[in-house]
Amino acid sequence: VSQSRYVGHNRIQVSTAKAASYELWTSNGALLQKGQLMAGTGFVDTGHAPAGVLILRIVENNRTETFRVIK
Repeated sequence: VSQSRYVGHNRIQVSTAKAASYELWTSNGALLQKGQLMAGTGFVDTGHAPAGVLILRIVENNRTETFRVIK
């Protein structure tokens, strides 16, 4: 289970119990970036992302959670 919260204009704070992968998408379905998160608290950079609604998809142990973030 993971938690996500927007922390200003350039990053999203993500907390996961185990290592996880993530994908950051625009609301139009364009993949902006993907990467890996270590267990604990980490950050996803959104400095390059356009303003508007972003979709953050986190996969941890074959479980997928999706968050909508407004930048």
